[in-house]
Amino acid sequence: MAISHQDRDKELDDRTANERLRHDKIRGDSFFVPILLLTLTLVLLSCFQLTQLSNENEILQASKLSQETTYNDAKKVRLQLNSIATQTAKLAKMGNPNAQVVMDALNKRGITVNPDGVESN
Repeated sequence: MAISHQDRDKELDDRTANERLRHDKIRGDSFFVPILLLTLTLVLLSCFQLTQLSNENEILQASKLSQETTYNDAKKVRLQLNSIATQTAKLAKMGNPNAQVVMDALNKRGITVNPDGVESN
């Protein structure tokens, strides 16, 4: 049985077409795997960062709560000192010699006290 030249060329063309299709399929699959890995990596990275930021937020909130009592105590002490300084300034203004000595010492250190009790910023 003799195979004609045309039949043999057609058979070769069919084989090469099949090989091209197989090669294109493999190449198409080869893009899927890296993109899948990249996507998984980005998802895992996002989850990791979310966890880290959540932990840091909890730590910051705990730190803020622990400092709040100290801040409130310092605010109370400042108000008390301001009240004492204001009363001392009033006494010095009325002529009390001990209060005048205290006010002179404060003025030498650059601390000014308003005898009217109005806080200046």
